[in-house]
Amino acid sequence: MEDTRSRRSWPDFFYEHIKWIVSAAAMATLVARNDTVCTICVLGAVVNALSTKVLKHTIAQARPTGAPLVDPGMPSSHASSLFYFATFIAIALRESYDKRLLAAAAALPALAFSASWYRVRSGLHTAAQVVVGALVGAAFAIAWWRMPLEDSIPQIRGRGFALGLAAFVLVGMVGYDPLERRAIGALSPERQKRASGGRPSG
Repeated sequence: MEDTRSRRSWPDFFYEHIKWIVSAAAMATLVARNDTVCTICVLGAVVNALSTKVLKHTIAQARPTGAPLVDPGMPSSHASSLFYFATFIAIALRESYDKRLLAAAAALPALAFSASWYRVRSGLHTAAQVVVGALVGAAFAIAWWRMPLEDSIPQIRGRGFALGLAAFVLVGMVGYDPLERRAIGALSPERQKRASGGRPSG
């Protein structure tokens, strides 16, 4: 039988690895630029991602039948992160008052939707899980943008804060998913079932 991976289109390959691409881009931006808005954006992305994980395990709704992942699916953490970035960056571009950037600001939510919907097409999430994740991420981005973080956390302007945040992102990229899988695997069968949203993790 022909390996279907050999016939995978480049957009699907891009969508499948979007988490790594976005995380790497965020980390590289923190390292390359001494920009407070970028630091605030990535810090918000981290807080949003962790909050979505807590919400996901609190709701504990299973992914679609046949999904290869064992953690709960509601809300989609991918959709939440993508729409957080799309919304925050779109607001920042709009606030720049550069008309040349308005098209990019409009295109970002469309790209986030396309990448998030791939999760439904690939059987990793239900449509409702992706829609709720998108709403969570977009709402968090709007709230985060309005927070006076430069006043309440003066250190956020510093280069050291940005580099420390970049290191934290790198650790999260490499270590969070294996740690989560190991934590679920260490639970009793009944608790594994609850942690995975009602599906056995084996």
